[in-house]
Amino acid sequence: EAVVVMEQVVKLREQTLAEDDDSLLASQHVLARAYQVIGQVQKAVTIMEHVVEVNKHSLVEDHPFLLASQHVLAMAYQANGQVQEAIKLLEHVVKINEQTLAEDNPHRLESQNQLATVRRAIGQAQEVGHWSTTAKIREQTLANHHQD
Repeated sequence: EAVVVMEQVVKLREQTLAEDDDSLLASQHVLARAYQVIGQVQKAVTIMEHVVEVNKHSLVEDHPFLLASQHVLAMAYQANGQVQEAIKLLEHVVKINEQTLAEDNPHRLESQNQLATVRRAIGQAQEVGHWSTTAKIREQTLANHHQD
């Protein structure tokens, strides 16, 4: 039911807003995530490819929404069996995040973790070792932020 509502929201916004409108892109982003959750991965890929493409033309390379959209697209690629595309996109996101975010930034850690997870899943264990420090930093960061 939530997917049906999001489809209606996106349809209405597509009729009334510019293609690069933030609220339209955010709605498309949410719809793509919903499609992925219910197993309609190809629909998620198609929407996220569009969102990323539009964002590339209107946002700077290190804009958080562009990076988040690329991350979600990479996850959709992975779910769709497009593992090499997922790795390539995650490597890009990780590279930008390493240049712009602090070592213990949650977004940076999540993108590094996701890349390591994809690589591990296809047997690229030798590539995963580089990210072992990510797990340590993530544990320290979570411990520091969730002290009772």
